[in-house]
Amino acid sequence: MLKTENVEKTIERKKETITFRTPSILPPIEIVKRTFKGLKKFTTSEIAEKTNLPEEDVEKILELLTIKSSEKKVWYSEDYWEKLKRTAKTILEKKPSKVSNLASALGITEEDAKKMAKEITEEKTREKLKSALDKLEEF
Repeated sequence: MLKTENVEKTIERKKETITFRTPSILPPIEIVKRTFKGLKKFTTSEIAEKTNLPEEDVEKILELLTIKSSEKKVWYSEDYWEKLKRTAKTILEKKPSKVSNLASALGITEEDAKKMAKEITEEKTREKLKSALDKLEEF
């Protein structure tokens, strides 16, 4: 009797699952986006393998949606890159340090640390310029 009840419940669950499925064909960009969602750092081949898309196509899509690492075919999600950048800002505000030390602290390559430091410097310059322009407008 118990076996029969279990079988019936299993069948009911399968019916429910099938009932709620809706067929949809996603464009490759959406497939790739959903695949790397929640990931921090990943390779082109990892995403290509998970999506069954050609690496060349995946690489083109990742160029649009992510931050390219200096390492060959390695990418950062934009969220993770921004998190690393906030951490880098905090480190640099406390004590200016060498790029190699920054890279080591963040767990990234020195080239990526240079790229990040450059972005931080550009942002600070833009903020200072905006502040100066705002003060000029007050006069």
